[in-house]
Amino acid sequence: MRILTVSALMTGAFFVFVAFSPIIIRVRISIRGLSARVAIQVRCLYGLVRYSVESGLDGRDRPGKGGGKGFASAGTRAGRGRGPAHGDYLTALRYLATRATLMEFDIRASLGLGDAAATGIATGLAWGAVGALVAAFRNIVPRWSCEPYVSIEPVFHARRLEVDSTCIVGFRAGDAIVAAGLLAVRYLRGAVDRG
Repeated sequence: MRILTVSALMTGAFFVFVAFSPIIIRVRISIRGLSARVAIQVRCLYGLVRYSVESGLDGRDRPGKGGGKGFASAGTRAGRGRGPAHGDYLTALRYLATRATLMEFDIRASLGLGDAAATGIATGLAWGAVGALVAAFRNIVPRWSCEPYVSIEPVFHARRLEVDSTCIVGFRAGDAIVAAGLLAVRYLRGAVDRG
């Protein structure tokens, strides 16, 4: 009986450890002219589990060419009842976003069009777009542990586009488990309704 009690307590402690462990997602986007790189790093269980992926697009690449499946094929599969609908994913993401904390939001850019007047107008438009982006992030993820840092510098004497941005979001693994549960429940309800 004691062994059963001790194993139950250890299992419960493990689940509490997992549920309250943070998941940290770091997204870094770097643009140089027509080339772009995206790096995503995920850390969970207090850094014991780490995953990272990096992808890039060269200015000579043509989007849409190649053998990969795009977003349209995934949506078609979901529409035929083989997976959750897009609204189910949005519900789970909304739940997760309300419990997440934005830990870093950093955008640094240099913009030049070769003409001083055009560069000034483009820089003002870029500031407006980034301001709208920050406001949208504030509505989506209401908890911020930092102030956003934004720097857009005009380059009046040359043509240049350089952007370095970093966004770090953290949430508890338990919240991700609940969001996955919401997605599973909505999927099962839809499967029962479809017959």
